[in-house]
Amino acid sequence: MNDDLVKDTTSSDLRQVVRLVAVLNLAYFGVEFAVASAIGSVSLFADSVDFLEDASVNLLILVALAWTAKNRARVGMALAALLLAPALATLGRLGTSSTYRLRPLRYRCRLPAWERSRST
Repeated sequence: MNDDLVKDTTSSDLRQVVRLVAVLNLAYFGVEFAVASAIGSVSLFADSVDFLEDASVNLLILVALAWTAKNRARVGMALAALLLAPALATLGRLGTSSTYRLRPLRYRCRLPAWERSRST
């Protein structure tokens, strides 16, 4: 009976940690995606998609924690396929960026303090 209590507590703690990590990854995806869209940076866009992929993986792990070993193996296969998503998104963005010969707007990447010191 004591082992069941330890297992339930560990499982509950693990679920909370995985949930927190998924939410944080999703939040940072939003931040990086907004900045990448504002300045037109392909590398920052690729990094933001990676955060989205990390959040998706964590959400799948959260759901799969309650499943049987056989179903968790199926989720493992789905996660392997999901790892291709950032690469495909980056290649797609790179293709459109190189077609139009767009470059990131460097002046939007600078720190405001540096901008103020430069203008004086």
